Amino acid sequence: MFARILTTTTFVLLTACGADDPSFSLLPTSNEFQSTSSFNNKIDILWVVDNSGSMNPYQVNVANNFTSFIQDFQTKGYDFRIAVTTTDAWRANFYGIEANKAAFQDASGSAILDPSTPNLEDAFIDNIMVGASGFGDERAFQSFKTALESSLNSSYDFPRSDAFFAVIIVSDEDDFSHNTADYAFRNYNYGLHTISEYTEFLDNLTNSTDIVKNYNVSAIAALNQACVDDPDAHPDTIIGQRYMELVEATDGIQGSICDNNFSDNLNQIQTKISELSTRFYLNRTPVDGTIQVFINGGAVPEDPVNGWQYDEVSNSVTFFGSYIPAEGDSITVNYDPTDLLL
Repeated sequence: MFARILTTTTFVLLTACGADDPSFSLLPTSNEFQSTSSFNNKIDILWVVDNSGSMNPYQVNVANNFTSFIQDFQTKGYDFRIAVTTTDAWRANFYGIEANKAAFQDASGSAILDPSTPNLEDAFIDNIMVGASGFGDERAFQSFKTALESSLNSSYDFPRSDAFFAVIIVSDEDDFSHNTADYAFRNYNYGLHTISEYTEFLDNLTNSTDIVKNYNVSAIAALNQACVDDPDAHPDTIIGQRYMELVEATDGIQGSICDNNFSDNLNQIQTKISELSTRFYLNRTPVDGTIQVFINGGAVPEDPVNGWQYDEVSNSVTFFGSYIPAEGDSITVNYDPTDLLL
């Protein structure tokens, strides 16, 4: 969720998802974030699915475990939207006859799924089962950029300007995005696009800064040689080293495509999205040890597993575990600001 700037005659308040009418007090300062009925924790999610010849069982694995991904968003009442593209979308840039490959998948009849979508799980399965007849030159990065820039998807307003944006890649190979239509043949010295080209693209797309990041990228891929050598893995499986680099650069989750069941991977991905999208940015720097956090009036423990943690770099509070806020929760952060000690 984006940092919103609210001004008063006294100072400026920066929040990740704040009230329309926040209240303030001094010594200690109280940053009160009221999630009212007009507040939505907006999350837009783009799945980038490898549709090459080896991918059918992995698409099935995602489809069968979608509940592990979506149920917490539903329980917390988040305003989510979901779209799907494939690792073939990049081809729309080079082959006019394949321009439709940039369009979001809509086998369900809807290219954008949200909480009001009838039979949401079935609709997601229809869209995520993109088949296995795609090209073997996987370019997940170039494909999500192509899809997001395509005029075929412009009417969807996706991602929304005030939503946290999550990209989830599912592939058993690696990304070989580059400037020509030629097949890179898994050659990492082929003039591939740098990872920073895509973090810069996502920064600009989401109005992110070096401090406030309004997106992340996660991947379910081959994470090591043991996965590549797995007897059940496809012979073309290779380590997704570029996926892992982009995931690490954007605070995402790395899941193994060799796992028999993607339930844990998907649950970890959705948890990380919830943590990042509900992060609260403080308006002033707190004195060490003075922060107190409350949800609906109840104290939240300082705990990086099940509670809250302060990040000095971004001057923000992140929630974890059962304390990740739900729609309608009232969040209060009290602290002594350092500038009042001067």
